[in-house]
Amino acid sequence: MFLSWRWNANDDDNAEFRLYRDDELIYTSKAGMATSYLDKTGSPSSRYKLETLVSGTVVSTDLCRFSSQTNYLDIPLKKPGNNYMPNDCCVGDVDGDGQYEIFLKWDPSNSQDNSKAGKTDNVYIDCYTLDGKQLWRVNLGQNIRAGQHYTQMCVADFDCDGKAELITKTADGTVDGTGKVIGDGSKSYANSNGYILSGPEYLTLFEGATGKALDTIDFPVPRGQVSKSTWGDDYGNRVDRFNSAIAYLDGVHPSAVYGRGYYTRLTLSAVDVRDGKLAKRWVYDTGFDSSTPGWGCGNHNVMVADSDNDGKQEIFMGASAIDDDGSLLWTTGQLHGDAMHLGDLVPSREGQEIFICHEDGKYGISLVDAKNGNIIWHKDGDKDTGRCCADNIFAGNPGSEYWGSRPANTMLNDKGEQIGNKVPAMNFLIYWDGDLEREILNDIQIDKMTALNTYSKLMYANGCVSNNSTKAVPCITADILGDWREEL
Repeated sequence: MFLSWRWNANDDDNAEFRLYRDDELIYTSKAGMATSYLDKTGSPSSRYKLETLVSGTVVSTDLCRFSSQTNYLDIPLKKPGNNYMPNDCCVGDVDGDGQYEIFLKWDPSNSQDNSKAGKTDNVYIDCYTLDGKQLWRVNLGQNIRAGQHYTQMCVADFDCDGKAELITKTADGTVDGTGKVIGDGSKSYANSNGYILSGPEYLTLFEGATGKALDTIDFPVPRGQVSKSTWGDDYGNRVDRFNSAIAYLDGVHPSAVYGRGYYTRLTLSAVDVRDGKLAKRWVYDTGFDSSTPGWGCGNHNVMVADSDNDGKQEIFMGASAIDDDGSLLWTTGQLHGDAMHLGDLVPSREGQEIFICHEDGKYGISLVDAKNGNIIWHKDGDKDTGRCCADNIFAGNPGSEYWGSRPANTMLNDKGEQIGNKVPAMNFLIYWDGDLEREILNDIQIDKMTALNTYSKLMYANGCVSNNSTKAVPCITADILGDWREEL
């Protein structure tokens, strides 16, 4: 039996952990040792107990929370209908017991990309415990279109009461987890092509434990008139492309940030929870003016980090960054991109970096200083560079490794120098096997870089599927169990 446990942020730096099987001490973990153990003589029927000690005194005792005879946990789900599949997930502790619950978005089989016409069935959001107990279901209703760009969930303890809440976009006809209808449930605003380009748009705060709607406000950036002169098209593609994230804009409290638009007009709004109510903090909006710095400089994704070490987080939209006060921090002017990776990618230099690929051919790939937007190095492209990855995936090279769909078959180092001519998939990354390097996640397979130009398969999730067609997106990757490795 493989066992792992949490070393929490509030645990003593010199905490000692003692692991017992059937009341027999089998392992002691002291400072600097692994918080995991392979018990070769254990079995699923074994009873495990973990003691945490400080200066020789037991300060807490925990029993094993989850066990399985396989390398996975089966979490039973209740499908809204036969044409539904699990899609995006978030996690949050809805009851304050220290264990995450799962917020799951259900997508119907007729969900659509924004560029495609077609009416869709309703979108649902469920909340489950890790053992499969369904806590509630929210029906977003007929005025929220189904598709990967429309519904973005923000889950955090927004009111700092020790329990997580959900914030997401809603509309007339949304039904909360207690059965209460938001707005006018009799209205339907979908046009003949299935797009929803009229009617009120809301942002709703839901109680994590019950799915009850606690507060609803108008969406901070309304769609307004949908036209080529306001969003770049008149049929509903660009106006309804949303991103979201959790950001600690004051360094203490979590805010929900929502991006709307990124190909042309770029907007971002920040919303807090104050006294149990949603409160708009600020809105950033370039308007539809290509001469405005930041215009068109958004990605299909958004990331958050404190790049200037002021204790407050900034939001990185792609080729632009928004400061904690809602002002434009910087832009490279390199326009829209499909992927980016942010972190302390170059340990030898101060601060954090962003590795980003660009859709406009001439911009290719860039390594950017996250603090000020200065380009550290750049490789030109000749057409859309649709994928890229960067992180420390190989212990044999100092710093990080960088690769993208262009230049093809080219692995780069921190200086932008080529170090290899064979690259792995460039979709997602995951901390999987407990060492200091990240592994490569693509679709349902995890690979590891073992030497230059050499990769080995660690896991293939036979019988599983990923989401969103060629995007091959997992429902979630995160350290859900809290053992310093990520789950998939």
